[in-house]
Amino acid sequence: MQENPQRCPYCGGSLDPRYYFCAHCGSSYRQADDRIFRPVPPSPPSLERKIVILARPGITLFTLLACTIIAFSILGLLLFGEERLDLVFYFESGALVTLTAIFALRHQSDIASLFTRMGIANRYFAMGIPLMATILWINFSYHEFLIHALGIDEATSITALFREAGVSPTGIIALVCLEPAIFEEIAFRGLLQEYLSRCVGEWKTCFGVAFLFMLLHFSVLSMPYLFLVGFFLCWIRNKTQSIYPSMIFHFLHNFGVVAAGG
Repeated sequence: MQENPQRCPYCGGSLDPRYYFCAHCGSSYRQADDRIFRPVPPSPPSLERKIVILARPGITLFTLLACTIIAFSILGLLLFGEERLDLVFYFESGALVTLTAIFALRHQSDIASLFTRMGIANRYFAMGIPLMATILWINFSYHEFLIHALGIDEATSITALFREAGVSPTGIIALVCLEPAIFEEIAFRGLLQEYLSRCVGEWKTCFGVAFLFMLLHFSVLSMPYLFLVGFFLCWIRNKTQSIYPSMIFHFLHNFGVVAAGG
């Protein structure tokens, strides 16, 4: 007698073609259909989720830096008053240096490779020299335009502000050139760029870090130029795979601005 394909060969119950087993007795009557029962791969995380997961230390660092600048500027004014702005500048700078140093030591394994090579003896560092000269020319031209177009007083420049506050020439070099060249580079081109690069590609990372670099300077009129400088420093760090070239160019840039009275 021929078996009925619509009936279970064991119990004779009706079979549901959606299942490879009998719903009445549980006996298998055919091979499982892999097309029906294969596992569904998980959907990839969104960019926002990737940033939260992979770049969390960078988000924390940026938030702490912004809060430190605001908090210690206010606290410095309360402690020393407007007549001692030089101490306020040193106080705020010391807080930023301490925060960045602690964070860098805590996460030193993430950026250790950036300190293993000088990154100077290559064509990208050589290319960076005329590029930096061009960027400085753009800086002077851009701010000269702002001075004449908006009637901005030249005495409001960063160098003039520090001199009026009583900061010595050596102190200006330390606060404006040396400290940012070392600790801003560790924070932005070191830690932030490393964490963001784990989430997006090279160019998007440069854009993102340059944008954060621009924001943290709290200078609305200089934002376009600050973004350009930040992007250049990210690019030179990427191409040389070292943080030393970006430190050198950052120092030279700020020193050029100070020397020109900017």
